[in-house]
Amino acid sequence: MQNAFGTNPILSSNNRSLDVLVRVVINSLPSPHSKRVYNIAIRHFMQYLQSQEEPILDKLFLQTYISAMQDEGIGEASINLRLAAIRKLSREADELKIWPETVMAAFASVKNIPHRGKRIGNRLTIEQAQLLINTPDTATHLGLRNRAILATLLGCGTRRQELVNLSPAQLQLRDGRWVIVDLMGKRNKTRTVTVPFWVKQCIDAYLAASQICSGRLFQAMTENGRILRDHISSETVREVVLMYSHRCGFSITPHDLRRTYAKLALKNGAKIDQIQLNLGHESLATTHFYLGNELDLKNGPGDFLPIQIT
Repeated sequence: MQNAFGTNPILSSNNRSLDVLVRVVINSLPSPHSKRVYNIAIRHFMQYLQSQEEPILDKLFLQTYISAMQDEGIGEASINLRLAAIRKLSREADELKIWPETVMAAFASVKNIPHRGKRIGNRLTIEQAQLLINTPDTATHLGLRNRAILATLLGCGTRRQELVNLSPAQLQLRDGRWVIVDLMGKRNKTRTVTVPFWVKQCIDAYLAASQICSGRLFQAMTENGRILRDHISSETVREVVLMYSHRCGFSITPHDLRRTYAKLALKNGAKIDQIQLNLGHESLATTHFYLGNELDLKNGPGDFLPIQIT
């Protein structure tokens, strides 16, 4: 059987040629998050592909790759995401006449790995959440910014991409309380999110020190407050959460703070329908919409988290 590399230069060891195919796939994706995770998945597959001697791109090859990922301890959800990226890669390669015609069909025939149970993620106790919020050094501009990032994730339940896209103008008073308006979520759905008083305290302290009034709410800066860029990346948010959680003796992700928001708010008396409206879970929000429920601006879920700013 023909070697899948054949004489096609894009499947040779030439990094520039490999980059061409990867860019075609990545540029076709709609969101920055999808671009990032597909890029990681495709790069991992390419590394495995290049590590094999005379590989033949068929069903057995992809099944062997799945086994290799399982041996690495990669979970079912991550494997299935990588398979989706590989299938898209094979479709693009087929359209560009780069790979043999049999590859796309062979890869499409490989089924996803069935999930064994459901990952629930990590959630903090109120004591851990309190410790985390007060860990950044608020004597520095950077520390004030990072505390505001942690507070917004924990007290408003935002996704990290939602957070990096926020502007100061989205913080508005509605019915006598602070909210984030026109928050753009998944599939370009907008919603309003309540902002508890303690989160607003953190944001106000950061804005007062940095004098930021335009651009994005959270901006790249030095410790003394010199602005480097008028925005941060979602990867910066992940690094901030990881750094301070490690200092507290545990390890969490930004999405774990979103889970913590929901858990602690419910435990301390918030209504579940209000939590789900604030989180922007489409199916549940739609259900509550048909039931006639509306966002309660007087009692935002984040208000039920007894956080104190020191």
